[in-house]
Amino acid sequence: MPPTNINSPCRGQCDIDKQQGVCFGCFRKIDEIKSWHRCSDEKKRLYLDLAESRKNVFLQHHSHDSTSNNEQIKHTKNPCQGECTIDTKTFLCKGCYMYPEEIKNWHVYTAIKQHRLLSDIKNRRIKYRLE
Repeated sequence: MPPTNINSPCRGQCDIDKQQGVCFGCFRKIDEIKSWHRCSDEKKRLYLDLAESRKNVFLQHHSHDSTSNNEQIKHTKNPCQGECTIDTKTFLCKGCYMYPEEIKNWHVYTAIKQHRLLSDIKNRRIKYRLE
């Protein structure tokens, strides 16, 4: 296959949504990521278009700020309530429903990862209902 001039859209901020099989760093599906290096330029352009469409849909649903073509999701306020008590069975904080590692790393997570974690927290609150 001849060399390609189309670079991978990978940003090194991989955050795979296991349910949808999409990376929230580049918005490609897992099979698109795996086959990238073997694809023709035509197929790579198709993957880039699909990824851009996924990104736009995601941003429409998760962002209230549409400032530019390269808009980013705003970082979210840390859900920590400052009253950390770790549940001995689940290892979740009883206040914010985050694991200690998530609490520690919140400030370095990308905005997308923060939004995904907030969604996970909603599910944890329903599943565990810690007292």
